[in-house]
Amino acid sequence: MPLYKKPQPSRFTPQTPVEMHFHDHDETWVVMGGCARASAVGRDGKAQEFTLEQGDIWMIEAGVQHGCDPARRRGLDLSLRRDDSRGLARARALRP
Repeated sequence: MPLYKKPQPSRFTPQTPVEMHFHDHDETWVVMGGCARASAVGRDGKAQEFTLEQGDIWMIEAGVQHGCDPARRRGLDLSLRRDDSRGLARARALRP
C-alpha cells in the first residue's frame, strides 16, 4: 500500500495550465491549494466541467481526457499520483 508523506505540490497558473490530455493509467489529483476550472471527456465522449478547490481529490480513469485552467489570482497547487497498468502506485508530479 503506497503512503505519501508530506507530498510536494506542483504549481499551475493561468500561464501554465494543465492542457487537455489522457493517459494509459489511472491518475489521482490532490488539490493542496488554490482552485481551477476542470474539464473531462469520458471514454463515452461525454464532456464535464466543474470547479476544483483545496481539499478536493479527483480520481481519473485511464483513457479519460482531462485538464484544467487555474484561477487567475490563486493558481492551483496540485499533488499527483499515477497508478500504472501493473497496479503499482508511485508519486509523480507534472511540471509546467
